[in-house]
Amino acid sequence: MPDRALAVFLEALKKATREVPQDYFQLPVAGKEAPIYRERVYCYELYHRLRVALPADFHYSLAGEVDKRGHPIIRTPPLNRRKPDFLVHSAGNMKRNLLAVEVKPGIARSRDIKKDIETLLSCLDQPADYEYGMFLIYGGASSRMAW
Repeated sequence: MPDRALAVFLEALKKATREVPQDYFQLPVAGKEAPIYRERVYCYELYHRLRVALPADFHYSLAGEVDKRGHPIIRTPPLNRRKPDFLVHSAGNMKRNLLAVEVKPGIARSRDIKKDIETLLSCLDQPADYEYGMFLIYGGASSRMAW
């Protein structure tokens, strides 16, 4: 089931990312000439587009930035202090966690990317036990990104 659900989610993600308008990639700022990347603005619109694109019979729920502080099972660092941008899971059931997603603009700094990858890796371990982790990069690339 997780592989099929992931395939369904990925199709919805492809559709949703294609439909996010360019003005959600960068935000105009009063007093600045050039717009700037704002991850939250992009994520909120992507969340909306994903909710529309996912089929009604999808067996998981989509949640944005779920704060795990005070969770009765997830009590230890680093996971209790991490909030992935999106979770695809069965809320209230630690046995059906499909996917944790982190999102960054193409100009992200390597330390921010590293932190998000660490978050994803912690989601794959017990007690969260997500089946998959995904790192989504949107917008233009930067020469600062060194892999």
